[in-house]
Amino acid sequence: MKHTLFVFTSLLLASFMVSSCSSSKKLGKGSKKELNSTYLLNQLNKHKIDADWFSSRIRVEYDDGNTNVSGTATLRMKKDSIVWLSVKKFGLELARVQVTNDSVYVLDRINNEYIVEGLEYLASSYGLPASLIGLQDFLLGNAVVFGKPEMEVEALGPTYKLSAVDDQFKSEYWIDASSFFVHKMAFDDKANEQQVNVLLEEFGSIGNQDNFSYLRTLDAKGKALGNTSIGLKFSKVEIDVPKDIKFDIPSKYTRAD
Repeated sequence: MKHTLFVFTSLLLASFMVSSCSSSKKLGKGSKKELNSTYLLNQLNKHKIDADWFSSRIRVEYDDGNTNVSGTATLRMKKDSIVWLSVKKFGLELARVQVTNDSVYVLDRINNEYIVEGLEYLASSYGLPASLIGLQDFLLGNAVVFGKPEMEVEALGPTYKLSAVDDQFKSEYWIDASSFFVHKMAFDDKANEQQVNVLLEEFGSIGNQDNFSYLRTLDAKGKALGNTSIGLKFSKVEIDVPKDIKFDIPSKYTRAD
């Protein structure tokens, strides 16, 4: 259960700070110095994917330096309501996870245990912020940018580097100068002494858009996260197709400490 929950806390951390979208197109036009952060943020918002329902298969690779595990997850989510995940290996369900606006639920099928906690549990246990909306935006591939209204812009040939820095937090985004999609992010949470880097690759279509990242890598480092790498490979993606979501806690299961 530890690894299943930790994968989700790491995802929640990254999604709270930012989600992103990118492009499968090659880098094209060069960046122009006169563009400001407001314009770039508006461009990111233009490419936001909106879906009432979203489902996918995900190949998950988890490595924290001590443990290297992999598995396949079935993801289903309803906008502003719920994220549901079933994790399997060799055809057997290992865990089931449900996140709502105020709670996280985890079933450990191996040990017949469960967790039901408020989202604040993630913050108190791991030092991580938690947000359902942020998590959903991350899974959709949307850009959720935290920073000052006027962020610093640096023109770097085929990309723009958009950044915001204060005493507690630093965020950086590398944006394609042609498509205005983000393809890399870096975050430094100085207050909690943790860093998260996000790389997006293998982009393709979803609905009538072509900016969905089918491969994502999160590298995290810090007191709560240790040195953790999570790879997510999406397949069989569907949007706006309602799915059954079931989460029942068997009576024989005991609550984990």
